[in-house]
Amino acid sequence: MARLLFTGGGGAGNEALHRHLEGAHETHFADADLDAIDPLVPADRRHAIPFAADPAFADELLALCRRLDVDILVPGVDEELPALAPLRDGAPRIMVPPAAFVGDMLDKFTFAKRLHAAGLDAPETRLLSDWSGMAFPLIAKPRSGRGSRGVMRIENAAQVEAYLAFQSAPADAFVAQELVEGDEYTVCVHADEEGALRHVVPVRVGVKKGITIAATAIRSDPIFAYAEAFQAALKPKGVYNIQCMLTSEGRVAPFEVNPRVSTTFCLALQAGFDPFVEAAPAPARHLPEAPIHLKRRWVNHFSPEAEASP
Repeated sequence: MARLLFTGGGGAGNEALHRHLEGAHETHFADADLDAIDPLVPADRRHAIPFAADPAFADELLALCRRLDVDILVPGVDEELPALAPLRDGAPRIMVPPAAFVGDMLDKFTFAKRLHAAGLDAPETRLLSDWSGMAFPLIAKPRSGRGSRGVMRIENAAQVEAYLAFQSAPADAFVAQELVEGDEYTVCVHADEEGALRHVVPVRVGVKKGITIAATAIRSDPIFAYAEAFQAALKPKGVYNIQCMLTSEGRVAPFEVNPRVSTTFCLALQAGFDPFVEAAPAPARHLPEAPIHLKRRWVNHFSPEAEASP
């Protein structure tokens, strides 16, 4: 049994993580907003931490890990990764890829350049200052960010100018990306510390509103093949998520890679994925064996207190 600490503890999938993992592991959750953590998680498993932008963030988080005797720290927020990735080889074990991979994938322009340089398929992606000549419609979005913030479908040149005026930031802070139509997938990929592929869990997105609301974990040979090629070319270690489109012609086109677990991590675990147990090297597993559906709904909690604190 491992003692696990998940950051971004107020995220949509964390009460499911607690329910799924409890018994096999001891789960703890941390968030800058303690009240955001689902009250179904016991009070002694909920912990307050600083925001990632706080200079004391890493020190205070690691101090919490020492107090709890945490075996594995699982970051769930992009903004935390630059501070934590350089510490991944210390104690506790931090479930994040190496710092260089994290830095490249968090920058959506650099991400695309890395994939193209490795001979991997990816949508054409340019700085928004260099969009001229790209076909419309296209996607405009910040070079860094999460949760679909600032992502917009652009139909013509006038909308490019309007987008930039609305954002009030330099054009080089954004990318223009080829629009690829198809089924959206979020793919949980796991590689061991030797860089060998261990697990691939394709999740087909049904409904998305910033986060995935409805989805199905389902086997997909084209996506599994792409994950194999991605891992062979870039050789990251740890757990990461490939966000991609699968076209009707079978093209797999990643529009970004999240170098961390995602909110559908709970679905990957339900599919049989367990990166917390060390196992002997084996051929990569393509999960799940049969489709598994996820549907998220609101749960209402009532309290006599002004704040829903424990």
